[in-house]
Amino acid sequence: MKTVKSIEAIDRQNIIDTACKPVLVFCSDLEFYYCKYNTGFSSAEKLLREYLGVVFLNQWGLSVPDFAFVKVANEHVPETLGIPYHYFKATCFGSQKIDNTTEANRFLEEINSYQKQKFKHRNDYLKISLFDIWVGNDDRNHNNYNLLVESIDGNYRFVPIDHEAIFNTGNLNKGLYTITEESSLITAPLCSKLFMAKELTSQNLIAELKDYFYLCVSNCKRNLTQILKQIPPDWQIDKNTLESDLNKFLFTKEWIEESWGTFIQYLQFTINKISNN
Repeated sequence: MKTVKSIEAIDRQNIIDTACKPVLVFCSDLEFYYCKYNTGFSSAEKLLREYLGVVFLNQWGLSVPDFAFVKVANEHVPETLGIPYHYFKATCFGSQKIDNTTEANRFLEEINSYQKQKFKHRNDYLKISLFDIWVGNDDRNHNNYNLLVESIDGNYRFVPIDHEAIFNTGNLNKGLYTITEESSLITAPLCSKLFMAKELTSQNLIAELKDYFYLCVSNCKRNLTQILKQIPPDWQIDKNTLESDLNKFLFTKEWIEESWGTFIQYLQFTINKISNN
């Protein structure tokens, strides 16, 4: 994973008005990155979850913005920014700015049959839903999709963003629990707009998704040691404990089977809802 450096001062106008207030930073590869920073004095657990979320999504073959570790220079954090410099002492996590996107919740209001056909990989929506159940993502739901819809050459694709809330908002060491039906994309209104009931009941689709799920989880586990090696030292993460917890809770046969079962259960809720409308 690459590391880039800030090359100009951060403007106050480049603070993004969301709960975690990421900042847009122009970097040494001449790209802009939405950077999240460590607001505490101890380990950068939130940044760790952002990193693991996108790296695991990569292992799943799903689209995420290009990402990098970002070093922000002291002189690029002016007092007028209103964010203490020490928040940037640790390496930041940056998601590259991508153009031609809209938020999924806004797109939901406009989607029609013609637009639905422009999704080249429409099943990615189902895969992201399954991913969220597996990693216990508490913050991608009916009211907050945390999905971008990107337009490329006249076609659309889903781009998941924001992964601070995986592992049940950072409770991996206590064991994972299943996200609620209301916290799952699979039961969200957009799913009902993207798919017909007969599509979701296809046994070929279900079999393909199951094979895909088990293969992707296996990929994540196989590459786990290398993934953890790239965590910046200044995040102060105990990598041995983290690897142990991931193997103990995320990669167990029981949790994987429970995650798949939950996905099928929630999928059936949506099928019933579509069929009754």
